[in-house]
Amino acid sequence: MVKNTNTKPATENDLKTSEDAEVQRNSDWTPPWVHVQIDGVAARAFVGNDGAWSEVIRIEFDGRPPEGMPNPLRTKYFHFPEPGRLCWGHDGAQHDVQLTLDRPLP
Repeated sequence: MVKNTNTKPATENDLKTSEDAEVQRNSDWTPPWVHVQIDGVAARAFVGNDGAWSEVIRIEFDGRPPEGMPNPLRTKYFHFPEPGRLCWGHDGAQHDVQLTLDRPLP
């Protein structure tokens, strides 16, 4: 089992890319991932422009995603009503999102 000893509730700004949204992306562009835990599951995420017209959130899980979440997740329909709480999609699915501030310990 892996335990993270240092996390904090994530906000949209914590996941935002610092890159200019108008920069052209080529085929080998890699998002500026931020390590997070979503409902306790290790993942990487970012908020920004990945080549689409709208700002999106992208999440990729290291393993099996929490129930009700696709892997990967990419949507422009999202918001953080409070730190650590992600709402996404048209049905308002909600998940706990924590920034991983240190490396996982075995």
